[in-house]
Amino acid sequence: MTKASNWLTTFVMLVAVVVAGYFVGSLIGNGGLGGGFVLDPNGSTEAVATAAFEDIQEYWGDYASDHPEQFAYDPSAEFVYVGTDEYVDSGCGAVYGTDYNAYYCNYDDTIYVTATLAEDARNQGGIGAVAYTVAHEYGHNIASEVGAAWMDNPGAELYADYLGGAYFADAVSDGDFTVSDSQGATEWAGYLGDYEYYAADHHGTPQEREEAFVYGYQTGDVVVGLNLYWVF
Repeated sequence: MTKASNWLTTFVMLVAVVVAGYFVGSLIGNGGLGGGFVLDPNGSTEAVATAAFEDIQEYWGDYASDHPEQFAYDPSAEFVYVGTDEYVDSGCGAVYGTDYNAYYCNYDDTIYVTATLAEDARNQGGIGAVAYTVAHEYGHNIASEVGAAWMDNPGAELYADYLGGAYFADAVSDGDFTVSDSQGATEWAGYLGDYEYYAADHHGTPQEREEAFVYGYQTGDVVVGLNLYWVF
């Protein structure tokens, strides 16, 4: 497939997601009908990230209850937002709020998001980008709980993008986030892509990351994504 056709495929997929999300949003509005989810779009970035985490945790808890055969362990995790002037000692090392970082630590089953990265995400892609950041890291937690904790990159990162997209499809359907939020999430995923093909921490190209998010949005199945990205 040529580069031009690759971009055409991505564009068509994104249009399909936007149209589907707009149709759903027009039916249910943006009032947040997803099981008591409360998010103030004008609230602090920490509040947005925390509310998103709680909704993401609820989504994956429900998913695991409906698909127990897919999970080796309980998918729940902990969340820590590290403020700009704060420092925490995680199971994977020190985390400073001034770091440009977000990650899931498998050793203490906790997601860490720094204020520096989260604020940049919000500036670049709005609250959707903030929520995507948390959803992506929660995706690494899900990978761990289904027995795929040690996938190689970029497959591990693309799988987390895929799982983030799965969450967003449900969140938009429930009215927790808008179509515009999902677009911000998609664009932020692409922004975080890179072309360091031979680096150990290569996360996937911008196009690959956007496509992974959209695939998850369209499919939303843990095993389908695992089979797709296990040997990516």
